[in-house]
Amino acid sequence: MKASASNAALKKVGPYGGDGGEIRDMDPSGITRIVKIGIRHGGAIDALIVHFERNGHEESTDLWGTDGGELTEISFEEDEYIMAVKGHVGTYNNYTILTSLMLETNLRSYGPYGAEEGQSFELSAEGGEITGFHGRSGQFLDAIGVYAKAFVKLGPLGGSGGDVRDMDPSDISRIVKIGIRHGGAIDGIVVHYERNGHAESTDRWGSEGGELTEISFEANEYIIDVGGHVGTYNDYTILKSLRLQTNLRTYGPYGAEEGQYSFEFSVQGGQIIGFHGRSGQFVDAIGVYVKGGRAETKVVRTSGIGVCYGMIGNNLPSPSDVVKLYQSKGISAMRIYFPDRDILNALRGTNIDLIIDAQEVGLLANGSAAADWLHNNIIPYDGVSFKYIAVGNEVMDGNAYNVLPAMSKMYDAIWSAGLQDKIKVSTAVRFDVLTNTYPPSNAVFSAPHMGPIVEFLRNTGAPLLANIYPYFSHAGNPGAVGLNYALFREPKPLFNDGPNNQLQYQNVFDAMVDSMYYALEKAGGPNVGIVVSESGWPTAGGFNTTIENARTYIQNLINHVRNGTPKRPGKLETYIFAMFNENQKTGDAVEQHFGLFYPDQTPVYSINFN
Repeated sequence: MKASASNAALKKVGPYGGDGGEIRDMDPSGITRIVKIGIRHGGAIDALIVHFERNGHEESTDLWGTDGGELTEISFEEDEYIMAVKGHVGTYNNYTILTSLMLETNLRSYGPYGAEEGQSFELSAEGGEITGFHGRSGQFLDAIGVYAKAFVKLGPLGGSGGDVRDMDPSDISRIVKIGIRHGGAIDGIVVHYERNGHAESTDRWGSEGGELTEISFEANEYIIDVGGHVGTYNDYTILKSLRLQTNLRTYGPYGAEEGQYSFEFSVQGGQIIGFHGRSGQFVDAIGVYVKGGRAETKVVRTSGIGVCYGMIGNNLPSPSDVVKLYQSKGISAMRIYFPDRDILNALRGTNIDLIIDAQEVGLLANGSAAADWLHNNIIPYDGVSFKYIAVGNEVMDGNAYNVLPAMSKMYDAIWSAGLQDKIKVSTAVRFDVLTNTYPPSNAVFSAPHMGPIVEFLRNTGAPLLANIYPYFSHAGNPGAVGLNYALFREPKPLFNDGPNNQLQYQNVFDAMVDSMYYALEKAGGPNVGIVVSESGWPTAGGFNTTIENARTYIQNLINHVRNGTPKRPGKLETYIFAMFNENQKTGDAVEQHFGLFYPDQTPVYSINFN
């Protein structure tokens, strides 16, 4: 989602530090983003290593320095870029070296690492981005400098059709006028601008279809925000709508506000000075060049990807910060496992869809407890987008027979409150409510309490919430469920199923979900839907629990569920488990290691939610 600006604006800054060691440098040409930085530090900066993407391939520098001190690895998010490098230069055994280092991005600061002793320095991109490093190193990191670009390139977002379109942002003083052709989508765009006192314009990106709207900007007016929607037309992904916001007013939206996701490119303290993208018959994709300030990309999908909060920890961010993190990542849905006043207040007005659990099924099955629960935990929180109430989570003991009465009581309370068109009542089940799951068409519910629950869901139009974990299937029987099969990496289908064997299964996730669909059919619920209310992969604590396996599973899961399963194609609403590692969770060690983010809100691994 974020890439660097053109090499024409590249500037070499520094280095700061001593002249010991050997010269270190990385060729910045073709670098699209810095992915990760490793810093070794103690009383000084022992070493630095930089991982980056160049022309679509990941590369890294050698280790500049030695492997002394403590290692800190910083993984940057897709839309994160370095704005400044700060630190101190001091002496060690009469050698001048870097004693501390700190990185500042458009999203947060990292460090300081080392000892803040000696002369301070700052290497700034001056409103652009840092895309590379140079310096000197021997036993320590003796000196550091940066390669900076005057512009930040955000996007493009949209489809891959048409041809690449770009405008060199160098020396552009202002955008004068924009012409947008639009109907049910964005047919075309032309940008008029001033460069070095001369009027220039792009060619028309797209075609002459639709209505033409021309926007002429005032002399003191500049663009600070570009938003819109991306959707499909004749199976092509294109720009469906476009909106511009300046320091003075908002223009649009133009086109149709519908599609797979909405997006927003914005800048605080700077301005959008140029555009790039793709176009053919329509404008397929769009991105922007930003000069100055802090730039940000936001994407909100309409395909149903959510993330479970994960709250059993004593070191987690405040609920308001967590909600902001959801918003910044374009995560449009959340699950929480018990009502929490601070979380619910933070969710007001955010349009983040919510699954909220009501766990005490034994209590809720009797008297007015369900109505009381609703009036305490739902009614007071206007502005919260409650979507499902999960009455019980994975209830399999003797309490299982209380689940349906509790669901019925909750449903009656929702009707009495007039919320029946807004909130659905369901329950969350784990995969072992099934038996005979190979092939999926053989699956049936083994738990006898499930039959009446399926009837309730069919009659009320609610989906079944299913917690689906290919990890546990793999860890429990790696011979039958191989790692590639669990991680969506099998190159071809492993088996066929269904009428006439037309359904092909290439991953265990599809097989598990379709087993649920077949069991629902046999229990009298052929039209009952499924929401995957949990799915994840741990990064530590068990068999094949690595950061790379977790990243692979989650990214492939996000990419996969937009298309559904072999038995039920289409978008499959899915919730990833979980937002944070939970350091106070009991049980097996893996239970504490499902988090996507550390408590300081930095990613455990890089994921593109969009």
